[in-house]
Amino acid sequence: MRIYMDVCCWCRPFDEPLNERIGLEAQAVLAITMRCQTCKWELFSSPIIDLELEGMHESEKKRRVLELYSYAARQAIVTQETQSLARRFQRCGIKHKDSIHLAAAECNGADVFLTVDDKLIRAAQRQGLRTAVQNPVFWIKGGYK
Repeated sequence: MRIYMDVCCWCRPFDEPLNERIGLEAQAVLAITMRCQTCKWELFSSPIIDLELEGMHESEKKRRVLELYSYAARQAIVTQETQSLARRFQRCGIKHKDSIHLAAAECNGADVFLTVDDKLIRAAQRQGLRTAVQNPVFWIKGGYK
């Protein structure tokens, strides 16, 4: 299982648990990350994730996110094909960074793209991708194969 998580997912375990949803998403992300250490699941890293994490201002949160992100063992490559697909997604209303994450997941053969952004999930699911796009809570509860 090849899993691409966007930066919101990587950060979720270190967000303030203001409501039950945030807490559940944090637990799901941690469970997925830990399972990648014991199963044949692989987490993707990518240049766009690296760039976003580099720009984080909260030093303690950044340190903790980078520690978790160190479990991402499969490097997604951003090619011309990735950039072209990202532009197509942008024309469909998907934000710039989100479009690159989604295109990187699709072009690099991710089985699932996980995000906590409901709007992105709905927009991505309309794109007819091979890569499944889901919230980590719903995916870990049984959406994976």
